[in-house]
Amino acid sequence: YQKKAKSIHLNTIAVVVPDIHNTYFMEVIQGIERIVEKHGIEVVMCNTDERPDKEIRCLDVLEQMGVSGVIAVPVSDEETFNADYLMNMNNNEIPVVLLDRDLPNCNIDGVFMDNYNSAFQATQKFIMNNHRNIAIISGPITSTSGLARLNGYQAALQNYNIPIQEDLILHGDFKFELSYNLTKNLISSRPDVTAIFATNSRMSMGSLFALTELGLAIPEDISFISCGRLGLEYSLITSILYPTESIGEECAKILLDKMRTGKSVS
Repeated sequence: YQKKAKSIHLNTIAVVVPDIHNTYFMEVIQGIERIVEKHGIEVVMCNTDERPDKEIRCLDVLEQMGVSGVIAVPVSDEETFNADYLMNMNNNEIPVVLLDRDLPNCNIDGVFMDNYNSAFQATQKFIMNNHRNIAIISGPITSTSGLARLNGYQAALQNYNIPIQEDLILHGDFKFELSYNLTKNLISSRPDVTAIFATNSRMSMGSLFALTELGLAIPEDISFISCGRLGLEYSLITSILYPTESIGEECAKILLDKMRTGKSVS
């Protein structure tokens, strides 16, 4: 294709997220908009649906549009073509800031949460309340956040000399439907499970929906912790909360600095 002039959308930045239904990303975007609108900059959003092929199509369109900058949540750290694409954008005409998920060896500025310790503390909370058969619904281990949360869960078990049970590690995809099915299968195969840690809000909602259908009450029948804020209907569920809007604001400030200077801020 032939690139269009960058000046077409000089006052526009893009936010590339993996799941537009996740309230976490919506709140982050609110924080981004709060900062950039002061500078007369508009925000466009792209949804990759956790698909590497769609991520590339989004980035390709944004590059042709000539946006002034990109804040991106990478789908995977194992998709080298996608990582190279982001790195080339960042090194050339379009500054990039990563959000939530890092890309090893790419040297791109970003804002990342302490996913390892969050998962460690959630699992530790279960252990301190005398749970031993603790299940986790993890995200894809090809994402740095998914892997960090799984590692934190396993480290907490090891720290308290509790055996890691592979059938209690449910490999999700950060989405509702698979988590719903995994939870139903878990309760059928391991009725002795007393606690579930779901590692993002969408998977939490899928799991909680399944538990409700099975007639299990929280915390009377099973304990539950969500990594991420849930809706008002789940207000009594214990959740790990991140300062989402502040995270968005920090991403926006870093991107604006890079847009002004053309250099990394780290």
